Amino acid sequence: MKVRKILFILALALCWACKPDPVPEADPYEDFRNGAYVLNNGNYQGNDASLHFLRYEKGVPKTMSEDLYSKANGKELGDLGQDLIIYGSKLYMTVTGSSRLDIMNRDASLVKSISVKNDDGAPSGPRFLAADGGKVYFSAYDGMVHCLDTLTMEISDKVFVGPYPEAMSIADGKLFVNISAAMQEPSYQGTGDRVAVVDLQSFSVKKYLAVVLNPYNVSFAGDDGYVYFVSNGNYAGSEYLAPEDWVYQQLQRINPETLEVETLCNATYATPIGKDEIAIVYSEYYLPESAEAFVYNTKTRTKVPFQMPKGSTQALGYCPKSGSIVAMLADWGSYGSIVFYDRTGTEKYKISSNGYYPSKIVF
Repeated sequence: MKVRKILFILALALCWACKPDPVPEADPYEDFRNGAYVLNNGNYQGNDASLHFLRYEKGVPKTMSEDLYSKANGKELGDLGQDLIIYGSKLYMTVTGSSRLDIMNRDASLVKSISVKNDDGAPSGPRFLAADGGKVYFSAYDGMVHCLDTLTMEISDKVFVGPYPEAMSIADGKLFVNISAAMQEPSYQGTGDRVAVVDLQSFSVKKYLAVVLNPYNVSFAGDDGYVYFVSNGNYAGSEYLAPEDWVYQQLQRINPETLEVETLCNATYATPIGKDEIAIVYSEYYLPESAEAFVYNTKTRTKVPFQMPKGSTQALGYCPKSGSIVAMLADWGSYGSIVFYDRTGTEKYKISSNGYYPSKIVF
C-alpha cells in the first residue's frame, strides 16, 4: 500500500514537472510604456482639444499618434484641455471649457468622466492637478480646490481658497495653490498676489502667503523640498503703465516648513531638470529685448544660457530619458510643435503636436 502511494506521488510530480510554464498575460498598454503624452489646449470654444502619445524608438522621439481620446472613446475631447497627470495606473485630465475631470486608462479610454459644477449647478472650469496619498486634487475657476478619492472615483471634499486658483504643488503635507485674482477684485485675473496653503489632513486653508503679483500656471515641488512657482507680473513695458509700476515675471520659492517666500530670478516658464537645476524661459511681451533662456542653479544662484526657443513658448518639460529640455511651441493658426534641446540650446528633435497650442507633456 505504501509503495502504491509513493508511486502515485511520484507520478503526480512528474506530470506537474511536464506542464508548460504559464504564458504571461499580454500588457494591454504596452504601446504606452515608452514615450510621452501630449495634451493640446485647442482653440477657445473650438471644441478641438486633443490628447496624443509621442512614441520613442531606440531612445529617440519618433512619431506622434493620432488623437487618442477620440479614437478610444468615439467622441471629441472637448474645449480647452488644461492639465494632465499620471497617478497610479490612471491618467487624470482637466478640460476647462467643457468643465470636466476625466479619469482614463493608459490608452485614453474613459473610466469615468465627472462634470464639475458649482453649488448653483453652473460649470466651474477645472484647471490644474496635483496628487498624493491616494487623492487627486484640482483647482477650479469658482475658487474651489476639489479632492477626488481615487478608490471610489468620487469627489470627497472641497475647500474655497480664493478667486481663480491655478497651478498647485504638494510638499510637507500641504497643498500650495497659486491665487491669480484678488479677493477685492474677484472677477479680474492677474490681480492676485497670494499663494494659499491648504493643510491636507484637515483640508482647510491655514495661511495665505504674500507673493509677487499674478502667480499663475507654473508650480512644482523641487528635489530640495522647496515649492517653486512663477508670478506673471503686470505686462511690464506696457505704455499704459509708468515704469515705476512695472512688475516683472519672477520665479519664487517657498520653504514648506517655515512658509518663508524667496524671490530667485526673472522667469516666464520653468521646469525642473535635475537636482538643483531649473530650465527657464523669460520673455516680457512688451520688452522683447528681455528675452532669454537659461539653466538656473538653485544652490549657486548662477545662470548658464542656452539658445532661446524659436517660437512662442506655451510650456516647458524635461525628458529624463534623453536629458532634453522640451519646449512646447504655439504656431499661431496651425498645429504646435514639440522641440527637444540639449543643455546648450541646440535643437535635437522637432515634432508636430498634431493639435493646437500644446499645453502639457507627461513622460
